[in-house]
Amino acid sequence: MQEIKLSGIGILLCAAMFFVACDKDTHEDDIAPLITLFSPDEGAVFNSGDSIMVSFRIEENDELHRWDMELRRAADGVVLVSEGNHQHAQLLNVELNIQASVGSLTPCILWIQAEDHSGNYAVLERNISIGP
Repeated sequence: MQEIKLSGIGILLCAAMFFVACDKDTHEDDIAPLITLFSPDEGAVFNSGDSIMVSFRIEENDELHRWDMELRRAADGVVLVSEGNHQHAQLLNVELNIQASVGSLTPCILWIQAEDHSGNYAVLERNISIGP
């Protein structure tokens, strides 16, 4: 068996790594991000192919990991539009123009999720409809 000898600097570096790792392990974030949806309004109706402005803000106390947005048919959950991004921030303003084409009046759910690096997540849903 080979013996490993550490110099004074090596011991200090090992101790510093231990304390940094311990500090990170003891820092637990249990606060989910906050999502504020500005548009579209609840119950809004759009025509098929219209540009739909989706505007929201995500606030995170520590660091955001990613966000996702989907426009789903309410009846069966089929995703009509999907956007998302892996993004690190504490405050993020998002503006998207999305479009969906349908053949008949279609109730939809606009679904937004934000997740931080600790695995905390928030979900916000809004009901809208898209007509032919």
